[in-house]
Amino acid sequence: HWAWVRFGEVWQLLSGRDLEPSQYNASNNGIPYITGASNLENGTINVNRWTPVPVVVSTSGDLLITCKGTIGKTALNTLGEIHIARQIMAVRNFSEKLNTGFLKIWLDGFVGQLAEKSKSMIPGFSRDDLILAAYPVLPIEEQSRIVAKVDELMALCDTLESQQQARRQLQNKLRQSILQSVASATSPHELQTT
Repeated sequence: HWAWVRFGEVWQLLSGRDLEPSQYNASNNGIPYITGASNLENGTINVNRWTPVPVVVSTSGDLLITCKGTIGKTALNTLGEIHIARQIMAVRNFSEKLNTGFLKIWLDGFVGQLAEKSKSMIPGFSRDDLILAAYPVLPIEEQSRIVAKVDELMALCDTLESQQQARRQLQNKLRQSILQSVASATSPHELQTT
């Protein structure tokens, strides 16, 4: 029951617009103004600017993605209305048959392909790169199962990474201990024993 459609047939895509410095502030006046990759960290949105005159507004539930410079960073808009700058696009679900978690998984892979093809000094992708892309549409239950499995596997990867870091720290302590023992040896016999 899978089908391929153009991305723009199933997702609404909003391209951001930059504001003039006089149109935004750092004093919490207006709605958040998200300008680029520095505002998206580990799937969350960091706000440091606001605007009372928004032009391109993302709403709760939109998936934000960086499309210029550092491309491919994503975060789900949980803040409500926010103005997005031109380095960011907002992907909006206008169907109950689409899972935003599945979209994020697909985008991670697709944007990786776009980044590899980018030949300019400043990496980026255009609206058409996304709107015209072939996107898989499958039953919502299958999308949810895929998201759950990816989440499960990513948790295992996180556990493995944590274990590897602990192992590296233990190895470093062991090396330091051995070097200290060798350096403190006062006789050839003690050095041999060490």
